[in-house]
Amino acid sequence: MAPVLGSASDPAAEGASDGISGFVLILDNITRRIEAGNRRDLLLQTLTQGTRASLASMRAAVETIASFPDMDRQAQDRFIGIIGEEAQRLSARLDQTVDEFADSLRTDWPLEDMRGPT
Repeated sequence: MAPVLGSASDPAAEGASDGISGFVLILDNITRRIEAGNRRDLLLQTLTQGTRASLASMRAAVETIASFPDMDRQAQDRFIGIIGEEAQRLSARLDQTVDEFADSLRTDWPLEDMRGPT
């Protein structure tokens, strides 16, 4: 909202002083921005929940291999296989999420309030 200043030289403002003679109000529909923000929040929630299980499995496998350096080769290969499977599952989940939310990842141009000349 911006004030409109009256002017003594303005023929339409007969008898008006140099004070505020009205206001200009500009409304903007921000529904799309709110929806985009909600989709970004859902994206972050989906990524967080979806990756937690895979990361936990990978971490447990690595910690087990590190904790038991004398583990037989067959057991080591099983844990390495778990790490590989979980890494592939994590990559697939990330790709699916990015594809699903691609439109929400675009950055909007920032809008700034500006004062008009008076």
